[in-house]
Amino acid sequence: MKKINSSLYVHVPFCDHICSYCDFCKMFYDEKVVDNYLGCLFEELNNLNVSKLKTIYIGGGTPSCLSVDQLDRLLSKLNKYLDDDYEFSIEVNPESVCEDKIKLFRKYGINRVSIGVQSFDDGVLKLLNRKHNFEDVKNCVSLLSKYDINNYSMDFIYGIKGFKVDYLDKVFSLKPKHLSFYSLILEDNTLLKINNYEEEEQDKVREEYDYIYNELKKYGYNRYEVSNFCLKGYECKHNLVYWHNEEYYAIGAGASSYVNGVRYTSSKSITKYVKGIVNKEKEVADREKEEIMLRLRLDEGINLNDYKSIFNGDFLIKYERVVEELVSKGLVEIKDNCLKTTYEGMMLLDSVLIKLMWGGE
Repeated sequence: MKKINSSLYVHVPFCDHICSYCDFCKMFYDEKVVDNYLGCLFEELNNLNVSKLKTIYIGGGTPSCLSVDQLDRLLSKLNKYLDDDYEFSIEVNPESVCEDKIKLFRKYGINRVSIGVQSFDDGVLKLLNRKHNFEDVKNCVSLLSKYDINNYSMDFIYGIKGFKVDYLDKVFSLKPKHLSFYSLILEDNTLLKINNYEEEEQDKVREEYDYIYNELKKYGYNRYEVSNFCLKGYECKHNLVYWHNEEYYAIGAGASSYVNGVRYTSSKSITKYVKGIVNKEKEVADREKEEIMLRLRLDEGINLNDYKSIFNGDFLIKYERVVEELVSKGLVEIKDNCLKTTYEGMMLLDSVLIKLMWGGE
């Protein structure tokens, strides 16, 4: 029996300001445009004929920049789809949340909040065009705790030339359940790229990752995906759907879904979207390559029994030569009937993936 999709991503592409590193689908907040956008979003959701969902993730953009009334409309609509034992997440910027908005989170069942922090270094925040400070993050955490929303994550960016991640004591003082650390990548059409900002040297980026990894481990944060760490039991269930290569729905401008073996990506044009023109591009998924690529991002790796049941073959036979080479170089290991990257292999993940995805016999 085919598994029914039980996860939904909702893209809210509005921001109070544009960060200098961001290349996501977004635009400045405009009340009327947002109202129209929500109407189109609800129409797209209705057309999916979804019943119940185990995970819902509202991302952006900055979902928390919506007004209280707009958030009420959005959350009340999505709340109706929540199944038992659900995870309902929303991304926020610390300066754009207030008590009234967090009351709505509580009212409509939001039980996981991802806080876009990026840094506690004022110089980095200025460079990235972020508008908050440490006190804003503390206040955000305090309000979440007041309304018993204790599962909150924080995102950070490292590998920024001229700066170091020397604020982990502040991070630990706020007791987040989950942490994400992403190295700075200069994407086309971002302010940093346009202004010819210089990237950090790769050996220094690696050195900083090693430091972050080791410090987080001391405080009980275990890595479960190359950029994601959590206290025991607080992995992001929604993102695990992606990394386990499971199918999911997605709505909104620029959103990408995976349904019936096909990946659909909506146009990034918000102007077209609010006119009802979604223009989804279709791409038939190469499930085996994606299974390898996504599973090896996880510390748990590729479950060899799962691979056999899905693809009706033995992974270790098909990729025997490549696996032997990668094992001999200390980049992968076979443990608990799973093929996993070693720590060094995770640091050279692109090379490992290229070997496996295009080097099999």
